[in-house]
Amino acid sequence: MRNRIAPNRRRTGAREGALARPHFIPQTNPSAAACHPPGSSDDASSMVLLEELVEEVLLRLPPAEPASLVRAALVCKPWCRLISGRRFRRRFCEFHRSPPVLGYFCNKFFFTDSVTCFVPASPAFPPRADQVLCHALDARHGRVLLRRKPQSPRLTVWDPVAGDRWELPPLSDAWNKRRWNAAVLCAASAASAGACDHLDCREKPFLVVCVGSGRRKIYLRIYSSETGSWTEPTFAAWTPGNENGVFDMAPALMGNSLYFMVDVAFGMLRYDLVTRETSMIDSLPVQPMKLVDGGIAVAIEDYCRLSLWSMEMSPNGDIKWAQLRVIDLNKVLPAGVLLEDACYVAYARGVGILAGTIGRLLNIDLESDKVKTLYKGGFFHGIIPYTSFYIPVLGSVAAVEEPRPDASVA
Repeated sequence: MRNRIAPNRRRTGAREGALARPHFIPQTNPSAAACHPPGSSDDASSMVLLEELVEEVLLRLPPAEPASLVRAALVCKPWCRLISGRRFRRRFCEFHRSPPVLGYFCNKFFFTDSVTCFVPASPAFPPRADQVLCHALDARHGRVLLRRKPQSPRLTVWDPVAGDRWELPPLSDAWNKRRWNAAVLCAASAASAGACDHLDCREKPFLVVCVGSGRRKIYLRIYSSETGSWTEPTFAAWTPGNENGVFDMAPALMGNSLYFMVDVAFGMLRYDLVTRETSMIDSLPVQPMKLVDGGIAVAIEDYCRLSLWSMEMSPNGDIKWAQLRVIDLNKVLPAGVLLEDACYVAYARGVGILAGTIGRLLNIDLESDKVKTLYKGGFFHGIIPYTSFYIPVLGSVAAVEEPRPDASVA
């Protein structure tokens, strides 16, 4: 509740019966307030205690609303320096654990070309993300993987928070003749379990795993940001059910394995990042389906039912599927949206189901079944949620009073 401020009635010249302007006591440094005389040991300990309390309060600001951190940083310089520091960023990530969804990279057709547009979940995170003649393949651990033009073998890794870009060496022209897909992830994912908690690893090395399908062969190449080069291609034999090959769907990470959607009649390709072995999973409950990180899958059945599944792995490595829920789209989609228009679906933890139709991007809340329109315009053929912690750059303000090397932190 906002504190009430008694009006100051002693002001001369005020109209009789009217309230004079409230009298505010300026306080430029809230953390410096103390009830003991300045210079005493009690005063110093009180200031330290108040600073710790302020930090504990700021840690509890919602990560999905970066604007709240900006408003808090503008209160005073000490708060700005606190929020801009690396220590606060790390504690903020550890306190909330799950990175929020900052927006969605949507692939849509623009005349004869493909455009990747960014739909922000918060107005405080508005990067220039419209990538003409680019196609978003994957997003994970704070990075986005883009492909130049729909069929180009040139890839770019982008960190939208920091603005950094890495142009990868091009794959050979032979990849243009194959169906292929790729994933981006923190390099620690290929190490032992627990090597990285992936809360704040955007500045750490990353990997790009590229999988392509040819005539009875699976091709695999891996790019490492530490070496700046691709590995030599490795091959695995397979027998495709038809000529579709590797599907253009964002891969999924579960444990230490990546899962790529391949032939509809065959299933998925699993690549173990630790053992570097590939295997096929040939049983899918619904076709086609979209698998996301953590083993959650979503699919549209007969244009009228949306089913949610969970992929579970037994100790011996066998895959089992459990149906979590079925949603009748006839009951939840807004009037005027044709069920046949639901051409692409995705899932984001904490957000729900995302459905790209002809002309709009919809969000279906799994708790309330309410539908919200996130974006209008375009014909979507790919939706990739972007999750990351984001603390706005406040270094120029934080450095005014006391410059620090860690003051400029995104």
